Amino acid sequence: MINMKKWLYIRLGIVAATAAFSALAGPVTAHSDPPVGLRQLVVGFLFGIAGMLVLLALQFLNKRSPESWQRPTWHEKPFQFKQPLQFLHLGAWILIMSSLVTASMTWHNYPEFTLDALMPLVIGIGMMLGVYLAPVVFRSKYKSG
Repeated sequence: MINMKKWLYIRLGIVAATAAFSALAGPVTAHSDPPVGLRQLVVGFLFGIAGMLVLLALQFLNKRSPESWQRPTWHEKPFQFKQPLQFLHLGAWILIMSSLVTASMTWHNYPEFTLDALMPLVIGIGMMLGVYLAPVVFRSKYKSG
């Protein structure tokens, strides 16, 4: 039980530190070249999903991959090579939280650059969706029940 809480606190600390560093970095102050539009945000979202599923497919095909994977949880150690979803879940949350901070600061200070600041957020959301699609796509890696 103590070990489970330890990893919850470590994960929350990592995400909080990421948000703090993003706040220190400040808002997006210049457009990307070419500027980000809605089409690019949709492509980024789809890239997040596809990229996550490709990474998991490589792990699925890896001969040293364990027989089964665990669903992501905040209470497990995220740095386990044999449980890729734990790390990828944390990585998606890091990207989402850091982007929320940056996008909020950008919207407040430079509203015309908000779409540029949203790109990492939509990729992170796509990654998170990919993590939660993994049990459907790679169902043979999960124990039933």
